[in-house]
Amino acid sequence: MLENMEQLDFTPRRSAVLGVPLEKIFRNNTTVVNLYGRNGFVPMIGNNQIVSQGSSPKIKTFADMVENRYETNHTLGIESVSHVYSLMSEIKKYMKAIGVH
Repeated sequence: MLENMEQLDFTPRRSAVLGVPLEKIFRNNTTVVNLYGRNGFVPMIGNNQIVSQGSSPKIKTFADMVENRYETNHTLGIESVSHVYSLMSEIKKYMKAIGVH
């Protein structure tokens, strides 16, 4: 179970006999395995939610673009995707030519 991107727990599935779950027959404690949990107490960079969810490089790239640190590099601008639109246009022409809508 994933809770607010903060903690990931796993509860193993119980066995059943003739369709009756064993926890109905035998009383036992349910085990929960914590696969991932963010430690909010220790103020380290690895425990920061922005870092643990992988957003840090995206935010840095956005800040660099806004602050004009990419002066002559247009790999992150709108020009970098123009070839995708031209390819989509060619595919649309091809689909029209063969009669597929």
